[in-house]
Amino acid sequence: MQTVHLSKLVLASLIFSFTSCSESGTKTEAAKETKNQSASGPFEISDKSGKVGIKVTDDKSIFMEDKKIGSLDYKENAILDTAGKVVVRLDKNNLLLDVNNKTLAHVDSAGRISNGSGTDIFWSDKGELMKGAENSGYVIKPADPGLYKFASILVFSAMMFQTPAENIPPAQ
Repeated sequence: MQTVHLSKLVLASLIFSFTSCSESGTKTEAAKETKNQSASGPFEISDKSGKVGIKVTDDKSIFMEDKKIGSLDYKENAILDTAGKVVVRLDKNNLLLDVNNKTLAHVDSAGRISNGSGTDIFWSDKGELMKGAENSGYVIKPADPGLYKFASILVFSAMMFQTPAENIPPAQ
């Protein structure tokens, strides 16, 4: 059994606490809805100290702490495992679905995550991961609204599968 890296655990725990909390937030605190941009460049999600937790490279590979865990398929709005099989995907109605087509959350074109908790998670104009008015301490670089949808898919998936990457169920 491999050791769980602290930053993976912290990222998953923080995201989990944000998505599972049922406190209410207001829609007025939301980031502005952007047009469905199709940015597909590299990006990083780091904590407030600057430590990178998730990185997507130019070739669409996804890394967690320098370990490749899969890749993004921007055209299909999906995360693929290292074998190239779909792990989660966003359908045409912006529903995030697992390999069994079970709905996990709603992720809009601006990256706003709604999972029924009553408080949406979204990216601020500065690229900060927010839960209502609360700043999580995580940031995406570059702060490009066209990347927020894919960053949200990754963040929510990391929370759902509770990292480490070895715990992500195999694609079927």
